[in-house]
Amino acid sequence: MRDYAGFTNDTATIAPNSTAHFTVQPKTSLAIGTYSETITVTDSNGASTSLTANFTVSAVPATDDTSPIKETPENTAPTNDNQALPQTSDNNFLFMTVLCLISLVSLISGLIALRNLKRVK
Repeated sequence: MRDYAGFTNDTATIAPNSTAHFTVQPKTSLAIGTYSETITVTDSNGASTSLTANFTVSAVPATDDTSPIKETPENTAPTNDNQALPQTSDNNFLFMTVLCLISLVSLISGLIALRNLKRVK
């Protein structure tokens, strides 16, 4: 036995004229290649039978690693609910928008006043 695989059976003792089921599992540290493992079962009188399990270890298929990382408790920074939230630029954007609107209203008012002034002359 070369120890390429491990096996388990469904019972420790096999009664006469009965069957048992074995599960053969290749070792996880095997390199890519083809392997053969022989398992022999011997009874109390010395009679034995063997079976050979052949299996192939293939390369793991490549995975697409371009998907975004999902936030989980393992990859997020710890937070404290009592901490102040960082300031964002939303307040600056609002201030600049209001300032532009005031400037636009002032410009329109000035143009209307200038037009009315020309009509009076």
